[in-house]
Order: sequence, then structure tokens, then C-alpha cells
Amino acid sequence: MKKYNPTSPGRRSGEIVDYSMLTKKEPEKQLVFGFHRAQGRNNYGRITVRHKGGRVRALYRAVDFMYDKKDIPAVVEALEYDPNRSGFIALVKYQDGDRRYMLAPQNLAVGAKIIVSEKAPIETGSRTVLRNIPVGTFVYNIELLPGRGAVLVRSAGIGAQVLATEGNSTTLKQGFGKALQKTISINTGTGNPVLGSASYNQQIQNIVSQIGAREAFYQIMADVRTYGGQLDDFGSDNVA
Repeated sequence: MKKYNPTSPGRRSGEIVDYSMLTKKEPEKQLVFGFHRAQGRNNYGRITVRHKGGRVRALYRAVDFMYDKKDIPAVVEALEYDPNRSGFIALVKYQDGDRRYMLAPQNLAVGAKIIVSEKAPIETGSRTVLRNIPVGTFVYNIELLPGRGAVLVRSAGIGAQVLATEGNSTTLKQGFGKALQKTISINTGTGNPVLGSASYNQQIQNIVSQIGAREAFYQIMADVRTYGGQLDDFGSDNVA
């Protein structure tokens, strides 16, 4: 966050998002495409909700939530702004030459090496299965079903803490105080982070309730990163 000098009573508490960490302004052409916004209209094209639309046209960045390129090292090439979500994104280049977007965790820097693997180290940006994550670690970008992609904990400043691992399940906690808890498979992926642009400090305690035993053996992946501090902010993101 960028803070202002208290030159006036209104300016004293002023804060904005610090974009100085971003290294690239224009998106990767092969990873963006246009998309249709409803703009308050129904399937007949008639306005059913007023005062919608008219914003600046934004291209959709194809963020990779599937992480199907496993055991292939990659390097972070750039950190970018995404107008469709609260957090920043990172452009990574895999060893085979393929480029993809991923959610950028805090402290991720250009030139950092990452990998998606069940044996991946607990490092910022890498991705591994939940059973490899130590208790007390904060994680994000979590899948619920194999092959469906990450659906939980994807907003800026958000994280879920690993409370316990017992048998075939791991308990995660998101939020403060009487936060709801969730039990998922030890094979589900998770990470120990807070997503980038942590200024998005919307409080949330909506972690999903316990899932059935059938999912207890699914190989679910999630992002991994180290976080050396306390988690301050939690948020939610409805953007796919």
C-alpha cells in the first residue's frame, strides 16, 4: 500500500494500491481475448437492471487455474495488473517455451523459478499437494475436484491456514474469531501465501463446509508459497 503524508485531515488516512512492483503494462497478446459483459441485459438484449455498463473496455487475461504442466520448471517473466480481479498476475515461461498467466503471490519477483509437482519445495509460487504442507502454513488457490482447477482462496490478500492433518483429510481455516473451518483431502493442493495486492482487505468467513469421503482420495493441487508474518486481510473474488 502507498500511504500519503498527512498534509490535510482527509489525506492523513489516505491509502492506495502501490503499482510500482508491476513490470509490464501491456498484456501478452496470445493470452488475452475479448468477452461479452451482460451490462444489465437479459437474453433478449433488454435492459433489466439499470445503471450497468459503460465502463472502460477490458480484455480478459487467461489465468491458468488448471496447472496441468507438471514437473516442468518455469521462470517468472513479468508481474502485471489484471482489471478483472483484485490481485496481480504473473507471466511465467515454462522450460518448453509455453507462457501462461498465474495468480501472483506476495513477494514473488521477476526471475523467480517455480514448478508444479507433488515433490515441489515449499517456495513462493510453486505448487504441490496439500499433504506436503506443514501445519500452520497459509495456503491459497485451492482445488476441490481434480481437473476442475482452483476455486477457493483466489482474491488479493486472502489465505487459508492449515490447522491439522489427520488420516486422509486436512482441516483449513479462513478468517478470524469464529471462522468456519473446512476439511478436505490430504491430497488436495494448497499453498502458504497471501495473494498479491493485499490492499483488498474485505473481511470474509465463507470457507466451504466439510465435503464427503469420496473426495478424500482426489489429487487436488494448490499454490505454495512461504509467508513470514501474520495474515491481515481476507477477501473474496467472484471472477473466474
